[in-house]
Amino acid sequence: MTDCTTSLRENLLTFVGTTTGAGRCAALALSLALAVSLVACGGGGDASSQPQPQPQPTLNLTSNATAAVLEGSAPVSLTLGGATSATGAIGWSLSPLVGSLSSTSMTGAIYTPPAAGSLNADTTVTVTVTPAAGGAASTQIAIKLIAFGVKATAPSSAVATVDTQPSVTFTRDVSLTSLTSSSFSISGPIGAVPASISASGPTASITPTRGLVWGTHYNVSLTTQVTSAVNQTLPAAVTFGFDIPAAAWLPAAPIASPSLTTGSPVVASDAHGHGFAIWQQDTDGTGTWNIFASVVDIRTHTAGVPIRLSTPGSAAYAPAIAANEAGDAIAVWTQNSNPSAYAARYDHATGLWGAAAAIEPPSTNGVQSPQIAMDASGNALVVWQQYTGIGLLRAVSAQRYDAAADTWGTRVLLSSADDATAPQVAFDAAGNAMAAWTQGASGTTFQPTVSRWSASTQTWSTPSGVQLAAGGAFNPQLAVAANGDAALAWSQDQLNGMIGLEVSRFSAANATWSTAQPISGGTGTSNWGQVKMDPAGNILLLWQQIHGANVYSLNAARYSAASGTWNIPPAIEGLSPASFANPYSYAPTLVVDAAGNATAIWQRDIGGSVFNLYYARYDSLADTWGPATPVQGAGLIAGLQSASVDQSGNVLVGWGETLPGTSIVNPYFALLTGY
Repeated sequence: MTDCTTSLRENLLTFVGTTTGAGRCAALALSLALAVSLVACGGGGDASSQPQPQPQPTLNLTSNATAAVLEGSAPVSLTLGGATSATGAIGWSLSPLVGSLSSTSMTGAIYTPPAAGSLNADTTVTVTVTPAAGGAASTQIAIKLIAFGVKATAPSSAVATVDTQPSVTFTRDVSLTSLTSSSFSISGPIGAVPASISASGPTASITPTRGLVWGTHYNVSLTTQVTSAVNQTLPAAVTFGFDIPAAAWLPAAPIASPSLTTGSPVVASDAHGHGFAIWQQDTDGTGTWNIFASVVDIRTHTAGVPIRLSTPGSAAYAPAIAANEAGDAIAVWTQNSNPSAYAARYDHATGLWGAAAAIEPPSTNGVQSPQIAMDASGNALVVWQQYTGIGLLRAVSAQRYDAAADTWGTRVLLSSADDATAPQVAFDAAGNAMAAWTQGASGTTFQPTVSRWSASTQTWSTPSGVQLAAGGAFNPQLAVAANGDAALAWSQDQLNGMIGLEVSRFSAANATWSTAQPISGGTGTSNWGQVKMDPAGNILLLWQQIHGANVYSLNAARYSAASGTWNIPPAIEGLSPASFANPYSYAPTLVVDAAGNATAIWQRDIGGSVFNLYYARYDSLADTWGPATPVQGAGLIAGLQSASVDQSGNVLVGWGETLPGTSIVNPYFALLTGY
């Protein structure tokens, strides 16, 4: 157009400039025609009327997926904006080639994720759109593909309790058959926690068989053996942890408030939030003692109405009690002037105590110091000592309760013709049991002796001595682990005139006892030995150590089943000369929970033979004992305390407490609990 305009303008100026007169008029007419031609040629006008360059097209690619996409899920719609005829053909590409593109066009395409089970790790694919012409830039969109993996875990430490059931939510349905005790597990400070496993859709849960324990850290672990329902492998092992809040002491409270005095209660615990307390009580002011019991609700922190178990008017003493995890309990005691052994059973299904019944007929050789243990099925074994009628010799006997038949068997004599005393009894998880006592011929030293009850043969083994030593043994204490291993501790007379504490370990696999291990926290006498085992087979000992010149301490030791070694840490309570101004430790009691944590409870003489109750906690994860601390609300202690612990680590303590300004003793209890 520029050439046309220039040519017309130049011809017009030349023609007009060379014409005169009438010719000029003709030239003007011609110029008008040329102007018209100029307009036709496109010349003239202002710059705004000139044509502008067309804009380059902009491509815009979007997806209907609002988040990451699971492999095997529905196709994803891709929408392309900005493509016109000016851009020419549109090219679509996928990188990496995971999944597929289809229905590609100027306006969009369909992306189909790979089939379920194709990926073992998260993958990001990129869809790129490239125009063939028009100079428009390429555009792309990224799509994240989620493989089989962990989406969420529970609980957090902020909400965890002993009733918590840990769970894992996966990105897709999980295979229940791939969830085993080796691929999906929970562990505490002393090892694996027995648990059952369930799954529904993408969520798997692990339920501890015996619940969790207050004040304990747990880890939940998943291995790459875990697969999805379509056989996808978990890309990497996953572990998460949480903490159960620590338990705390609740203020002490009376179990009962009779106007006449009582003895100290003996306690036991089940696995459903119940404790049992049993004690002897003066019923007429003249010393006619009867046996009473109360059921303690640990969750509500209350003691039930006391129930008389023994026959009214009959003298009854020496109560003992055992409970199993199901909530059944059996109480035993001695009754009548020539004491026989009596028992009463608590049925958790009805919440009632059955009638008392004699399990050993009265005789001139009275029953003494009955002890009882109960297995998971509700069967029970009672052991006691009894005079034989030959001088002052005593014998140890046992009697079994058959839960299925609801009957007591006949008495079995366990000890030989020697003098036997201080029997103990305990079960393992399979219903086998062990009884221990000390035994010696007249005029000789006593030795620790044991006999084993076989659940399969329903018989007792021939008694055997655990350790032969120059000094006499007394005060045997027995602990049996779930697998049948055992620990027996006893006090042993030493050649230097002191009393030492010794312990021997029993291997159920080999049916052998280890050489006795002397345990001491000093050069003086060791008293009040207590022994317990945790589910991993570790052994804890607790005792009072006398260092001479009335200097006392409370000591503990722990045997590690993993390393096979003993660790004797510094005293729980340090050395303190016994005087009115310097209290001393006395009569320790020990309980160990399912996580290996321990609670030591003892009396402290605060001066003038006035005793208060103290405790300390052992943390199995940190392998340390905490400080000695008063039990909240405990007053003036009379008699010995008793303690039990349930599967969640709730500790129940019972004791007799003298009412201020009187000589009347009432039964009291306190709870160390997270409820």
